[in-house]
Amino acid sequence: MALVLADRVQEYSTTTGTGTLTLSGAYAGFQTFAAGIGNGNTCYYTITSDTNQWEVGIGTVGVGTLARTTLISSSTGSLVSFVGTLTVFVTYPAEKAVYSDGTTIVAPAGALLPVTSGGTGAATAADARTALGLGTIATQAANSVAITGGAIDGTTVGSTTAAAGKFTAVTNSGLTTGRVVYTTTGGLEAASANLTFNGTTLTATNDISVSSMTVGLGGGALAQNAAFGGVTLPFNTTGNFNIAVGYQSMFYNKIGSSNVGLGFSTLFLNTTANQNLAMGVSALSVLTTGVATLGAITAGSGYTNGTYTAVAMTPVSGATFVTYPTVTVVVSGGAVTSVTLVTAGQGASSLAATSLTVAAALIGGTGSGFSIVVGSFVGGANNTGIGYQAGSTLATGSNNTLIGYQSAASSTTVSNEITLGNGSITAFRIPGLTITAGAKWMNFGSSTVALLAAAATAGLGARAFVTDASAPAFGSTVVGGGAVASPVYSDGTNWQVG
Repeated sequence: MALVLADRVQEYSTTTGTGTLTLSGAYAGFQTFAAGIGNGNTCYYTITSDTNQWEVGIGTVGVGTLARTTLISSSTGSLVSFVGTLTVFVTYPAEKAVYSDGTTIVAPAGALLPVTSGGTGAATAADARTALGLGTIATQAANSVAITGGAIDGTTVGSTTAAAGKFTAVTNSGLTTGRVVYTTTGGLEAASANLTFNGTTLTATNDISVSSMTVGLGGGALAQNAAFGGVTLPFNTTGNFNIAVGYQSMFYNKIGSSNVGLGFSTLFLNTTANQNLAMGVSALSVLTTGVATLGAITAGSGYTNGTYTAVAMTPVSGATFVTYPTVTVVVSGGAVTSVTLVTAGQGASSLAATSLTVAAALIGGTGSGFSIVVGSFVGGANNTGIGYQAGSTLATGSNNTLIGYQSAASSTTVSNEITLGNGSITAFRIPGLTITAGAKWMNFGSSTVALLAAAATAGLGARAFVTDASAPAFGSTVVGGGAVASPVYSDGTNWQVG
């Protein structure tokens, strides 16, 4: 909205009262306010009536209207309640005029002429010096001038590099106690705003780089986080109590808390989930947060009828994604009638209320107004992955434990599962307990009757295998001292044959 002046703008009106005028058309030889000033702009106006009422002010032009926005003067001293036929025209009020009285340019009280128009942009001499960049030297006495910057005879004031026959300062001033001093690109000493040293402890107020490795708190600078490595935890916002070690560890984390990533690309796509532990290159690297369900549809209109499969969604409001969900969209009668989730997407930035859409170009090329809310999100929490690429295919499952080289979950969404090793493992053994297992078998080792634990200690249902049973009979209490190998079980009181 701009204040506009224009010549020969005059209309008439029959509006009564103190409110907005309805303009009824231009006088012959004049133009309308809409043509001269433009709708939405403001102007100086005068209103006169055939009953000798008048008013001068600032008005806002609307479609066929003039709002009396600011009163400057009037026949009553306030907004006039007009009656009769009114003449409304653009004016240049005396109260706003800039003019010459023959020796001086007179301007309205408080008006300033900007520097770009040849003025000072200020009402006082001190403000004018600041606006014009004159500095304090303009007001100093000739015999007491203090030079605090610039150059003398080609040498910068404050320079510590001596030049024969030229002005040289041998020390810098303005350094702050305790701050580490460094040399600028111009060869001057300066005090670091980030590093301080008290003679014993070196302290950095921001993350620092050591041999291209970042050491600090990561994104968000939350005191309870620790980040070590290149681009480690860089986009964190409010996630807390995280430890990220290794290049791109916890790269996309936003609000996830109490996570530990040790190794390259660990927990790379996790954004919101909590209490995950990943150790080893790419361990739990695709664990993420995506869309679980979709909610209410705003159908839109003007779309091309058809079924559109696996089209990518785009944001309207709420969470953003590293990779957006894909959906199958059905359009009928020009409106979206059905949306089916195909892929959940990756890396939702938050769990806030979220609305998504699909570009019209992907669903026929026409139409607008379609959107759909996210009903719920799904993310993987409370997982443990230890080993090279351990759990590197797990996307949204929770409460899983995966241990060993390339140990993989049974599915990308499984929960509450323990996986030891990868698909190449064919035997399982615990040497201290003489337990060995393979495909469809398990060997717990053998014992003698005398070496069996008390049946009550082993507990009801415990099983063992002895090599010295004497005349064993099924269901009878086993007796040692013989040479018969036999399975036995505990009934809670005795070891029985069977």
